[in-house]
Amino acid sequence: MRSRRLIIGDERQEDFDRLAAGWREEYEPEGQAAESLMERVILNDWLLRRAEGQYLDAEAALAEVHPLERTAEQHEQVQLYLRYRTTAERSFYRAFYALRGLRKDKIKEELDLEKMRKKIGEMVRAEFAKMDDAPEVKPVAPEGGVSSGDVKKAAGTVAVSRARAVFRGQDHLKEIRKAGVSDRRVGRQGVQRMAVAAGAPGRSTKRSRLISAP
Repeated sequence: MRSRRLIIGDERQEDFDRLAAGWREEYEPEGQAAESLMERVILNDWLLRRAEGQYLDAEAALAEVHPLERTAEQHEQVQLYLRYRTTAERSFYRAFYALRGLRKDKIKEELDLEKMRKKIGEMVRAEFAKMDDAPEVKPVAPEGGVSSGDVKKAAGTVAVSRARAVFRGQDHLKEIRKAGVSDRRVGRQGVQRMAVAAGAPGRSTKRSRLISAP
């Protein structure tokens, strides 16, 4: 941020550069929005310092004049610099509060994302822990039937589908509830299919017996 109009009178470029470096060191802006607000804060801080200096100089000049000898023009000059200072002060704090709000939002988003990652990790570990603790099912599979490996594969599909649903909608509880309902539905259908393939009695086998009965 370098411009001849920024440095006027007895102002120095080194002072402006020192001011800008201090702000950037403290807030370390990242991204276009933060960089734009950072430039506004630096500029308005510089203009506020200038307005304060001009106002104080006008006040000091007025104080050197005897009260009975002060003119209306001198009082108007002081009031003019006071309005300049007030305007610069409002502009500075508007930009500063916007920058601080953006920083708070970014920190909050990072914390929420970290919490969500931990929650997802715990849910995935819990699903696989249930798979490890579940008793091993060894159905007697007829020729062309279902093996124990297929049972583990079906259980793994349920856990993976739930984990994917959580990742797909991290901040939507409805999606997580839908994933749970879908898991139970897939689990029941998988068990029924395996029971039919293994020759176990069930609704499907009863229906098939009625159909095959003479």
